[in-house]
This record gives sequence, C-alpha cells and structure tokens, in this order.
Amino acid sequence: MTRQLLMAVLCLGGLAACDKEPTAPTSSARPGGTGNPTTMPNNTGINTRDRADDAKTAGTQGQGTTDVEMTANIRKRVMATEMSVNAKNCKIVTQDGKVTLRGPVKDQSEKDDIGRIATDVAGVDKVDNQLDIQTNPN
Repeated sequence: MTRQLLMAVLCLGGLAACDKEPTAPTSSARPGGTGNPTTMPNNTGINTRDRADDAKTAGTQGQGTTDVEMTANIRKRVMATEMSVNAKNCKIVTQDGKVTLRGPVKDQSEKDDIGRIATDVAGVDKVDNQLDIQTNPN
C-alpha cells in the first residue's frame, strides 16, 4: 500500500511539473554568459502561416526517390555556400518534382542564390521561391 501511495505521489508531482510554462534560457546557460535573461524570438506569425492547409512543410515532402534526391542535392549545394545560417536552414520541400523554398534569408541575394540552385536541380518552372527577406537581420 505504501509503495502504491509513493508511486501515486511521484506521478502527480511529475504531472504538476508538466503543467508549468517553459522558461527562456538565460545567457548564463551559455559559456561566458552574464546571467541576464535572453529574449527568445517571436515566430508566431511565421508559425501561424505554416499551419495553413496549403503550406508546404517537411510533412509534405515527397517520399519518392526522385523527390528525396532532389531535396538532398539542393540542400547539399546550399550548405556548400557562404550564406547565413538562416539561409542554410531554409525549408526545401519537393513534392512530385516541384520544389518549394520557405523560411527567412538575410537579403535578396541569398533568396536569388537559393532559387538559382533549386532551379538548376529541379528545372525551370519547377521552383516556388517563398523565401522571406528578413526585415531586421542580425
């Protein structure tokens, strides 16, 4: 009986901890941090856009060999460039041979370069470049 009571208390304690809001990491969590809280980016607008029924996301990536290879080839070529981290992390989704590019990039040059890479791999008229130029790049 005592063991069952102990298990119940532990489970309830764990559930109570799950109900708490996560806290933003502080700079003291990083090596050399000062201990001041860090403001986390607000991606609410972008995340809301990704919930649209017609939004191309990783979940809509085609699973056929051609689609997977096309996405991998584009990603490999983007990673071999000297672009920003955001540009290198853009979403590349290929479905039925059509490539959709999404996410923030530093400037028009990065948007054009990624679009050109995708067009070289997928072909003309097979790329939907939805990359967003950051309004406040760091």
